[in-house]
Amino acid sequence: MSKTEALSTTTKGGILALRGDAATLVQTVRENVGNETLSSFDLDRIKVPAGGGTFWSVPTMENPDGEPQKSVAGVIVYTTVQRAYWSTSFEASGGGTPPDCFSTDTLIGVGTPGGACAHCPFAQFGSDAKSNGQACKMFRTVFLLRESGALPAVIAVPPGSLKNLKRYLLSLASNGLPYWAVVTEFALAQAKSQSGITYSQVSPKMLRRLDEDEAAKARAYSETIRPLVAEVPMVEHAEVAA
Repeated sequence: MSKTEALSTTTKGGILALRGDAATLVQTVRENVGNETLSSFDLDRIKVPAGGGTFWSVPTMENPDGEPQKSVAGVIVYTTVQRAYWSTSFEASGGGTPPDCFSTDTLIGVGTPGGACAHCPFAQFGSDAKSNGQACKMFRTVFLLRESGALPAVIAVPPGSLKNLKRYLLSLASNGLPYWAVVTEFALAQAKSQSGITYSQVSPKMLRRLDEDEAAKARAYSETIRPLVAEVPMVEHAEVAA
C-alpha cells in the first residue's frame, strides 16, 4: 500500500471531531476557556520550513514543538486570506513582534500606514527590498482538521504558495466540491524565486471525497469554528518572511 493510500484509508476510518456534533464542540470550548476569544495562535501550528525544506514541522502530544513529517492531511474547515506588514525585517527584529499594519480582508489595513490596501505602496510588487515581491505580505490561513483532535491545526500558507492553493481550491469549486467536503493532503516542494531565493512551496491535492454523513458534519463544524476564531492577523513574521 502506498503512503497516499495509507493516509486515505486511515482518514476514512474516521476523523475524531466529526464523530460528534458541532454544538457539543462549541459548548466544550466555551466551558474550558469561558468568554475568551479563540485565536489561531491558541491552536497547533504546522509550519512551512525555511530554506526550501520538504518536511513539515507537525506538533504532536509527545513533541509540541513539532515532529518532521513529509505530508499532512485532513479536512479544511476554514480558510481566509489576510495581509501583514512589518517595517523592520525579520532578520533585524528576530521575529516575535506584531505587524505594524494588518488587514483581515486584504482591502483595508489597520495600523501604520493603514488605509486602502490597493493604494498602499507596500502592497505593490517590487516594494520588498529582498525580492520583487510585496513588502506587505499576503498569505492564506488554513484551519486543518486532522484525524485526531477535536480542534483544527493552523497552516499559514506563505506568498510563494498562494497560486498553488488558489488553483487547488478553484479546481474543487469547478467540480462542485466545497473545501470542507474532501480530505486534502499538503506536501512540500523546493522552489526558487525570481531573485534566486530557494523556498518551500506548498502543494495540495485531494485524497478523497467525504461521504454524505461526514460532509454534513464537516459543514456544520466549519460553520461553527468561524465565529470562534478572532479576526486578528493569523501569522507569525517568520511564516511569511521568505
